Amino acid sequence: MEGGIERGRLDYETEVMELFGFDSIRNNISVEDFQISSPKVKVGDSLEVSFKLLNKNDQTTKIRLEYGIYYQKANGTLTKKVHKISEKEYAGNSTTRITRKHSFRVVTTRKFHLGLHQIAIIINGSEFEKYDFDLIG
Repeated sequence: MEGGIERGRLDYETEVMELFGFDSIRNNISVEDFQISSPKVKVGDSLEVSFKLLNKNDQTTKIRLEYGIYYQKANGTLTKKVHKISEKEYAGNSTTRITRKHSFRVVTTRKFHLGLHQIAIIINGSEFEKYDFDLIG
C-alpha cells in the first residue's frame, strides 16, 4: 500500500509540473557525472555538489531544477527538504555544468543530527538517484 501512495504522489507532482509548462523529462533530460566534493561534511561547513545536466531534446526545454536533502532525524529516520536551484529554459542538445553549495551552519531554527544524510537531484518533479554523505561533528 505504501508504494502505491508514493507512486500516486509522483504522478500528481508530474501533472502539476505539466500545468505550469514543465514537460515530462522521460528519456530527454539526464544527470551525469554527479560529484560530492567531500562525502564527510562537518557541522558548520557546506556540502558542495556538481553535475552535468544534459538536454537531449532538439529544442529549448523549460526545466525546474531542484535538489532534495534527506536530513537525519533524532529517531534515525530521514526526512526530505527540497531546495530550488533554477527554473529556466535550457538550449536543445546542450550540456550544462551545475555546482551548488548547501550550508550546514548552526542556526537557532534547526538542529542537525550527525550521521547518514542523502541528496538527490529533482528535475521537473522527478527525483533522480540518491547519494549518501555523512554529517560529522
